[in-house]
Amino acid sequence: MMQSACAAQQAGEMTFTEHLEELRNRLFKSLAALLLGLAVSYCFIDSIVAFVTAPAGKLYYMRPAEAFFIYLKVGLVSGALLASPLIFYQLWAFIMPAFSMKQRLRLSGLAALSVLLFVGGLSFAYNFDRLWRAEHPVYDFYGELHRFYFGRTAAVWGYF
Repeated sequence: MMQSACAAQQAGEMTFTEHLEELRNRLFKSLAALLLGLAVSYCFIDSIVAFVTAPAGKLYYMRPAEAFFIYLKVGLVSGALLASPLIFYQLWAFIMPAFSMKQRLRLSGLAALSVLLFVGGLSFAYNFDRLWRAEHPVYDFYGELHRFYFGRTAAVWGYF
């Protein structure tokens, strides 16, 4: 069945069930890439959490399982970031046969631009919290209250 599906794909004609079979295979490959990224990120989870929380300083958890779930969230997100090239390739390989050559060239440029914007967005998101806290007038007001009434701390649930 796989040989005929590949031959039919080359000819540009696939049945509905062949499309579903190809989608299933690509989803399994994407899931395997995500699990591999998750496993790799858990090998370096302490370094990743230290890097992500560096702008906030020390974080405090308010609920017993909160610190554990933060490690899970950070591991999952960093694993997804590691696996994203493979996941996007699987998506690309699934939808590309539906487009003409002219449309493929346009989408290739769009894909390159989206990679640059993705990396720029990661950089902006990492630095946003630090910049916002440094320049925001609300924190100046809280700084005045801090001397008299309140203590300021960053909680884990508010940071992630």
